[in-house]
Amino acid sequence: MTQTALPLETFSRPQPLLPAPAARPQASAPDAGFDAEGWRIGWEHARHGIAPPADHLHPGHPVREGWQAGRDAFGARALAPSRAARLWLQLRLQCWLRGRAFDALLVTPRLVARIDVGRCPVTREPLRDPVGAPTPQDAVVLPLCPAAAVSAGHLAVVSRRAADAAVGLDAAQALARARERAGRAGVGPVAADEAMTLDAPAWCRLATLLALVAPAERSGWPAGEALHLLPPPRVRVLNPVPGLQALLTQLFAAPGYGRRMGEVAALLPQPGARRAYFQLMSALLARRMSARADADAAQLREVLEDAWAHPVVRGRWQALAQALGVAGCARLLRLAARRGVAAGTRWLDDDAATEAWAVGQGGRAAWTQAGEAGDAPVHAPGVAGPFDGAAVMDTAAAADRAADGVATARARPGRRGAPARGQSALGSHRVAAARSPARHALASGVTRSGSESGT
Repeated sequence: MTQTALPLETFSRPQPLLPAPAARPQASAPDAGFDAEGWRIGWEHARHGIAPPADHLHPGHPVREGWQAGRDAFGARALAPSRAARLWLQLRLQCWLRGRAFDALLVTPRLVARIDVGRCPVTREPLRDPVGAPTPQDAVVLPLCPAAAVSAGHLAVVSRRAADAAVGLDAAQALARARERAGRAGVGPVAADEAMTLDAPAWCRLATLLALVAPAERSGWPAGEALHLLPPPRVRVLNPVPGLQALLTQLFAAPGYGRRMGEVAALLPQPGARRAYFQLMSALLARRMSARADADAAQLREVLEDAWAHPVVRGRWQALAQALGVAGCARLLRLAARRGVAAGTRWLDDDAATEAWAVGQGGRAAWTQAGEAGDAPVHAPGVAGPFDGAAVMDTAAAADRAADGVATARARPGRRGAPARGQSALGSHRVAAARSPARHALASGVTRSGSESGT
């Protein structure tokens, strides 16, 4: 047999059709400090598919560096933009600029989605998604206590108009603004700047919102003042006086309130306090019956809030508050929680109520202790100083810690420049809460504006 060698070329390895493009070098994250937190914020913008504000896209800016690194890492795998993610990033960016501690382990987009509401609890106007040019109706996350780190328990979603009005005010000052505005009602034309702020009822609701997270001895809130606003979802009430008002109001939010009213009355040992209690609940019941039969949860909530402005309800509450006192209100809250009178209610101690608030450091971020950021004013009202302990109504369920306590800065293993899992801007001050004598606190589920429960 004759064999012929053919001139065929043998390919020992595959050859690329086109030269591979040069990979852009990926910037690594700073180790720690002010720039490191800005880099992580940019990374989270890329992970959620949201571009940072134009003020933070200059070359060399840490937010831009993190955003570009995140875009290279996530690419088409970025999450779809959501309202909760926008609010969360907006809050985190604001805390970074003002040197405020941010608990990235508990404050997540999932938590923001749970506290989000369709209508502002202060102005009662529909909230707009924070997209495009800012408007007074934009939804923002408002930290209610400037002396604490931004953590779960004192965050509420309100309108930008309400958040701007709350800057630098505590509950007593906001209540004084409400009375001043009510005294000028109907007297001459309203100035243009006043027309853009709040009216007297909205000021009262804002004052009540600020009083919820302030201990009774520090809030300056009168014990006989009416409750103008029910606690928003997952806001812990450190003041037992409005906490008891909220608990009594919530008895009418579900069927079977007659039986629950009797159970609360059995917890009152004094005959005078029991008589004042029944008189108050009779007045509230009359206002509850004035609601339409087809009223939804949001409308019923507003009816119950407005019931406290009635002179009869206000006068009977003052009689009950005088008979109980602050200590009596706290005792009644504790007993109601332990007996299971209010669904979803649980009693917390001081450390659990203000966990991760870092009140001992004034809510400042770890890098500010080293002088890396100035002492810019915090865009939030509230009390100044560490907490002493009080009755706390918390709208979070017991399982929220396991569900929400997950770091949001997740990256695939081996990805260069990715933030470490569980990394928080709070640093070593995450659990540095002020220790106080052992007292107790209440945590309760409060119905949100809508059909969904706060728990």
